[in-house]
Amino acid sequence: AGGAAPLQAGRPPRLLEEAARALAAGLESLHVQMRMRVQQVSAAEAAATEAALQMAVQGEELVASHDKGEASTSAAGQQ
Repeated sequence: AGGAAPLQAGRPPRLLEEAARALAAGLESLHVQMRMRVQQVSAAEAAATEAALQMAVQGEELVASHDKGEASTSAAGQQ
């Protein structure tokens, strides 16, 4: 009949084994890439959070110095 080798009982054909190995290797590679991407995203989120906290602190300091400046200006105007 055809040129295909007959299936052996209990053993998948060699082509199927090779395809399964290639798929497993591809999935492992994808898994490694996903882990690296998660680490990159986590690092970016940490950096963004740190920057936002620094901006908030600077904003509070600016408001405090502005309020202090208005209070001293107001006190000077009352004298």
